[in-house]
Amino acid sequence: AIFEAFKMTLQLADIINTGVTKAKLLEEARRQEIVTLRQDGIMKALEGAVNIDEVLRETEEAWG
Repeated sequence: AIFEAFKMTLQLADIINTGVTKAKLLEEARRQEIVTLRQDGIMKALEGAVNIDEVLRETEEAWG
């Protein structure tokens, strides 16, 4: 499995409580230095745990 997870922080709680937008979530993800699904999948593909073609097909790079 590949994962992408936020740490619940006061900043994230504020975003949730005041209206979530993609821009706010991306900003918080950058602040928390989140590893994206694609990044996690690529790391696991390099370890041989998953197929790189599946990772690229099933994920998109959020940081665009």
